[in-house]
Amino acid sequence: MADSLPSRVERVLAGFQGANARLVARLESASEAEAATPPAAGVWSPAQIGSHVATFNALVAGLVSGARPGAKPASRDFVQRPWADIQATLMSPVDAPQTLQPPASTTRTAGLTALGEAAGEVVSAFSLLTDDRAVLTITHPRVGTVTLLQAGDWIVAHTIRHNAQMKRALGR
Repeated sequence: MADSLPSRVERVLAGFQGANARLVARLESASEAEAATPPAAGVWSPAQIGSHVATFNALVAGLVSGARPGAKPASRDFVQRPWADIQATLMSPVDAPQTLQPPASTTRTAGLTALGEAAGEVVSAFSLLTDDRAVLTITHPRVGTVTLLQAGDWIVAHTIRHNAQMKRALGR
């Protein structure tokens, strides 16, 4: 028997809150100078990583809540793939679209503020997710077609991935 929506939302939110807390703690551990300094040319600084994650999380939260249009009923032939199958396709690096590129001037404070605001949006969107909205879908080249509930798994995986990137950038 499939898990109920409340239990699945609880799992998504627990995963998100844990991953986001680790990302925020890592950025908080950096000085303003460390956070603003990219580890190499053409690579994001820790502050930029935080800003990017916040922008992505807020964008997806808007799709989930309905504040941002784009979610649609599933097509008749839609078959929900297990998240583990989708996640296995997310291992290769990708260039973020321009709309998700953080400014080079992003500061530690700005990154932390954005992460806090986006976290509130994610928690609100998923806490208010209804059965009718949870099965709506979004399509993206990176993950294919996923339900709005699965978009929560994407947020978690994305946050974890960029926490590892920030760890490499800071060397801790």
